[in-house]
Order: sequence, then structure tokens, then C-alpha cells
Amino acid sequence: MRIRDLGYSPGTLAPGPQNSILDVDGVRVGQVTVLEGDGDVVKGVTLIFPRHPDEIQVPCYAGMHTLNGNGEVTGSYQIKDWGFINTGSVVCEVLALVSALYHFLSGKSGHPDGIFQWLPGPRAPGLIYDAFPVALTNSLSVGIAYHSIWQWMIAQSKRKGQDTYNMGRHYGTPVVGETADWALNDIYRSALLPSHVDEALSKALTQDAVQEGQFGGGAGMTCHQFTGGTGTSSRVVKGEAKEYTVGVLVQSSYGHLGDLRIGGVPIGKLLAREKEAGSAAAKQSHPGPGGEGSCVILILYTATTDAPMLPHQLTRLAQRASIGLAQVGGHGTARNFSGDIFLAVSTANRPADQLAGPTPSHAHPRVETWTAATVKNESVDALFRAASEAAEEAVLNSMVAGREGRTGFGGFRADGLPVERVRALLEKYLVVV
Repeated sequence: MRIRDLGYSPGTLAPGPQNSILDVDGVRVGQVTVLEGDGDVVKGVTLIFPRHPDEIQVPCYAGMHTLNGNGEVTGSYQIKDWGFINTGSVVCEVLALVSALYHFLSGKSGHPDGIFQWLPGPRAPGLIYDAFPVALTNSLSVGIAYHSIWQWMIAQSKRKGQDTYNMGRHYGTPVVGETADWALNDIYRSALLPSHVDEALSKALTQDAVQEGQFGGGAGMTCHQFTGGTGTSSRVVKGEAKEYTVGVLVQSSYGHLGDLRIGGVPIGKLLAREKEAGSAAAKQSHPGPGGEGSCVILILYTATTDAPMLPHQLTRLAQRASIGLAQVGGHGTARNFSGDIFLAVSTANRPADQLAGPTPSHAHPRVETWTAATVKNESVDALFRAASEAAEEAVLNSMVAGREGRTGFGGFRADGLPVERVRALLEKYLVVV
């Protein structure tokens, strides 16, 4: 069940076949969900490969926007400075330096790649690629996901026989985003294990649909005081010679009940009024930052499109997530404790980032160019609308998918969105033109 099944179809543009980020050609998603004990901990990770895993060492142009910054996305400095996420074989320049130091101290000669004798082999059997994923998880698992992706990438490069020099030329920083899950989880036990990330890497090869709600990185998350988590949607935009797709995946963990709006209907206020009328004892809130009585507010949004957009255009595309989010959260969007962080990626161009030739000079490199396609500025509004509409629908889908609710740490109960009651309220109040 999704929001459209309740009688509301956000926006005017048509979705793709799956109404999912997977409608963008080549995108792959892998998710792992871990349940421990009697529900005291439910955690997970979602990995998004912007390109098909076979397309290695091809960066994607990218842009970011922060509406309110109480959150973390690693690699953001590189995205803002370079204008892309690197999806190829990667190794930190520090590793090359450490490897060179190892050779110097040990008296060994040859190219400085000896450090790899200490690194583990590929921990995810069957993986034959080294494309660089975007990871979404809970706050305490950022370091684990970051480390695991690094180790896996290095192991893949080692398996291909690449030395640190050539690996360093394809440098990239893992992009890992987080949302907070401490309303439902025992945060002392909510960190992932490296094996969980490895399993998600393997699943990206075969997973054919995004699991919404309390799955993957969205496990343990609440949205407008209902269970939320992972949600996805897409929109198709007409072009001159082809159609373009904007796919969105969100990890929702934010919001007050009273601010929830669906199709312009103040659903949250209507539900709150019914709850108050039913029983004063039924009122329930849980302590959030600053005693506001809400969950920790953070939304991670990843938009991927096959339209040829440059970094400055993708930054503008990312900004439009704010509009979609405000359609759901109204004036309660982007509060002080909120981390509303948006990433947009284009898979259309294939940036030739490296200089030509096997051993280019980096001390005084020659200037080389390449030609990129780009969307005309006067036609970009259609893509802006697509990103906004898909963001709104992805958040609502995350809540509908979490409709079963969850009992978490200490017996705390987060109810699911009462979908049948929401359906009835939409039938009564939604204005359809």
C-alpha cells in the first residue's frame, strides 16, 4: 500500500513504472534490516548505486542543499568543491603516503602498493564491480558504513591489480547520510556491523524493488510521530527526443503530528483532535530535542536523474526537495533540531575527470577539456517540479509503508499511520480539481 491507494496522487506529472528511484536506468539499491531482541533494536542500511555496477570509474555530477543542518552527510565537502561524486575505484591519498612510508622504512623497492598485504580481500562474495554507493543509515552507524565501504572499495581495487597511484587518481570520499533512531531504539546497541553493510552491497545486485517504511536505513525511524523511514517515488518529464526520469529516495525521521498535511488537508490536526476527543489518556508524545515532544527531525533525500544537469543545476534541483517536504510538514518543516539535507545526482554525463595517458604529470599538468551536455536553463522548471512532487510522495509513502507501527526500546510504542482513517478524511476533505 502507498499514498496513491488512499486517494491522493501528489502533483501533476506522471510517475515511472515503479514510481521509484529504480525507474532511473542503471540505479541499484541494496537494503539490509536487522532486528535484535524483542524489538529493542531495529536498524539497517540502504545503499544506492547511481550507475549500473558494471560502469566503474565514471563520476556523477552532483549538488547538495541544506535547509537546516543538524545532521551529517560525509563527502559533502568534495561534492560542493568538485561538483560530483566519484563512482570509481578509490583510495585515500593518505593510504598512498602510508604505503610509501612503509616501503621506505622496510627498505623495499617498487611501486608503493605494499600496504595492501594487510587489507582484507573482498568480503562480499560475487561482487565483480567497484562502483561507489551512497549509504543511508542511523546516526551511530555512520562510521561503520563509511569504514566498510572504504574497505570494500580498496579490496575491489586490489583484486583488479590496481596500484595506489592509479587508484588515487580515481579518488572519492564515501557518501554516508544518517537519521536519528533513538525514539524506538536502544542507541547503545543501534550501531551496525561491517557484515551488514557487506550484505547490502551484495543485495544491490539482485534487489528489484525498494523496501519502504521500516526497512534498510529507515528502520527505527519515525515521521510526524508515526513510524516512517524509507520512501521512494519518481516522475517522468518530456524532452526533445526522449523522456527524462527523476527518482527520489528519502529516509524520513522528523515532524510533529499537528503539522502533517496530505493534499492540503490538515490530517495531523484532525487526527489529534479525534484522539483528544476519544480519551485524554490516549495522548502520547515522547521527548525530543529541547523537550519539543517530537522525534528527532531529519530527512535524507537523494534525487537521481538521467537528465544532463551540471553541478549548479543539481544544487538547484536539490533545493526543490524543500518544497516537497513543506507540502507534508507545512510550517513545521526545518525546525531548529532538524537536519534537512538534500543530495541530487545526474547519471547522464560521463565526466572524463582523469588526464589522458598512463602517467600524466600532476606537478604541471597540461590543460585538457571535455564536452558535457546540459539542460537549457529555460527548460529546467519541469525537472524542479518533478523533484518536488517526488519528494512529497516519497515521504508520504514512507509513512504509509510504516502503517503497522512498532514497539521499541523500553516498551515505547510508535503507532503507524491510521491509513483507513486517513483515507476517510481525504474522501471527505480533499479538494479534487
